[in-house]
Amino acid sequence: MTRKNLQELINTHRAQMEYCKRLLDQSYYDLEATDEETKWINRYLKHKKIVEWLENQIPDDD
Repeated sequence: MTRKNLQELINTHRAQMEYCKRLLDQSYYDLEATDEETKWINRYLKHKKIVEWLENQIPDDD
């Protein structure tokens, strides 16, 4: 994977991670009332792990 591809994926998953975090920060109690907080926490953690993994990859074009 090229450096550009890696950076695009990192940016995409970081944006998704930040969206989940923002939603949890702003609406946690509303999500909890509808039993959706766990779904959003899991999404946040999934994107966080993906970002961490991608950041540790070595681009093919180095």
